Amino acid sequence: MHPCPLLSLPAFPAARRPVARRPVTHRPVTPRRVLIWTLGLLVGATGLATSIASPGQADDRRALAARQGGRILPLEVLIGQVEAIVPGRLLAAELDDDDDIFVYELRWQLADGRRLEIELDARDGRWLALKGPRLETVFRRLPTATAPAAIPGR
Repeated sequence: MHPCPLLSLPAFPAARRPVARRPVTHRPVTPRRVLIWTLGLLVGATGLATSIASPGQADDRRALAARQGGRILPLEVLIGQVEAIVPGRLLAAELDDDDDIFVYELRWQLADGRRLEIELDARDGRWLALKGPRLETVFRRLPTATAPAAIPGR
């Protein structure tokens, strides 16, 4: 041992032996296994895609039948009515079936950048809802009738 304990270094530990592990065995990848795995993925993806797409397709068919049957108004007609009252432009439109009542949901952008959500009854064009900031300034002002001139002599 070294006379100064601070300078004495510990002895290196003996080299450890590697722990014996069982070899990892993999099943061989055969064409049959690849085919089964691929078919499983395809069946799962097809089932998922079908379940996602089916409700929308049924709604589209119902909406088309309602439009062709004259039970709902064309979207173009309602957009024209909205444009006459609210300045701006259409961003997006959806036709929803809420409790067997078709409702057009319009997203509308005003000239100053504000966005509105307008819900219209697709059967007759009635306004069901209007959402957005500062709604009191949204509508175009209707021309006011001029006050009748004072009748002379009265």
